Amino acid sequence: MNILSLDTATITGWAFYSDVVKKKPVIKSGIIEFPFYDFDDYGVPIHFFRSWLESFIKVYHIENIIFEQPIQRGVHTKLLMGFIG
Repeated sequence: MNILSLDTATITGWAFYSDVVKKKPVIKSGIIEFPFYDFDDYGVPIHFFRSWLESFIKVYHIENIIFEQPIQRGVHTKLLMGFIG
């Protein structure tokens, strides 16, 4: 099974796990930044996040995605909700 876990934000943390090869499971992790330049336009980082996510799913044949629920506490929450919504 191939699993992707996400901690969504403008700097998104991710972790990938695969046990397809039973002798040696694969674990990878990293971060990716989705900068935005205008607090009134969240479309650009959401577009880049979606493109990155679709590519990751295709390359690694992701079967399950797990993500942390954002805490709704400010202007950035609107952006975060767009990432996962």
